[in-house]
Amino acid sequence: MTARRWTRIYGRSCGTSMEKRPKGAFVQALDTEVKAIKQHKETRREYMTLAMELKRQRQFGREEGREEGREEGRQEERLKMILAMLRKGFSVESIAECAQTSVEYIMELGKKNHLL
Repeated sequence: MTARRWTRIYGRSCGTSMEKRPKGAFVQALDTEVKAIKQHKETRREYMTLAMELKRQRQFGREEGREEGREEGRQEERLKMILAMLRKGFSVESIAECAQTSVEYIMELGKKNHLL
């Protein structure tokens, strides 16, 4: 490994001498393994496939999280609307029809919030 490449990888200058390079067994074993993997085309292909799959899954997770957040927001607004209608004295049946939910649910919310 050249000094320039060492600097690019490890983020510090080691001059022109390679004597400053860490000599630990772990570092040497890691360096050997990385070189072997880089030379093996099938392993590189598997790595790239795995990397692409992980990226796809992260994107899917973000989209799923956004949708869950939107749904929670809709539920929260629906709850606010139901409580506001109860405060204004709308009938439980009317509220259930507008909110597209059951009369029992409206009654439960009303009692829970001391509005019925």
